[in-house]
Amino acid sequence: MRNLNIRRWSTPLIIGTGIFVAITGLIMFFITEDPFKFAHEKENKHQLEI
Repeated sequence: MRNLNIRRWSTPLIIGTGIFVAITGLIMFFITEDPFKFAHEKENKHQLEI
């Protein structure tokens, strides 16, 4: 059985994932007024014209 060095790729992956989660959390908290509405509702251009 080959000796796999998982730490070589897993450590940067975990660090990158943590940074991504932190940045998106800050964006949702500070920039969007209602993050759930922002994430789930899509503006319909046809409804705006009526």
